[in-house]
Amino acid sequence: MLMSTLFFHSRLFQTRRGAWALAAGFAFLILAAAPFALGISRWLRGQNLLLVLVIALFIVFFGYLLAYLFYRIKGAPLRVWFFLAGLFLFGGILLALNRTPEERVHLLEFTLLGLLLLKACRLSFQGNTPYLLALLLAMGTGWCDELWQALLPGRVYDIQDVLNNAGGGVLGVALARIRYNYGKPADNE
Repeated sequence: MLMSTLFFHSRLFQTRRGAWALAAGFAFLILAAAPFALGISRWLRGQNLLLVLVIALFIVFFGYLLAYLFYRIKGAPLRVWFFLAGLFLFGGILLALNRTPEERVHLLEFTLLGLLLLKACRLSFQGNTPYLLALLLAMGTGWCDELWQALLPGRVYDIQDVLNNAGGGVLGVALARIRYNYGKPADNE
């Protein structure tokens, strides 16, 4: 019961306007944080808190996501569980390929953005269109984030970050698709 009231099933998230507002607001926060990220990162690193904070964020975010998915997809076919395991392996590989905690945050940001965008797209479109559109929007936002960083002093355009952003978007959309295709509906759906 508690899981059905958190995040994906809040009343605001059930309307098309609310879902788009949350997705657009989060994308804006990603882009708006770019000028400050370097300074915040340096301060956290100087306080020896950066790695601890990033690990804590990943544990909370992916722990909640796993608990939520396990709760929702009980009884799903075995192939779904293998696909879910493959997605987490994909996420682990993306994490391992990153050099710094700051780069690992890209995966978290864009996984969440992919989840938010898919919810908004599903409320607006039917068929496979929501999945494709959510992927394109997440990837486009990631690319814009890197273009924006190229214009900022002390920041650079990094193709690996573009790929991390895209990988996070793919991960978010794929995880949400598993939930929508195989999950049991929440009490308020």
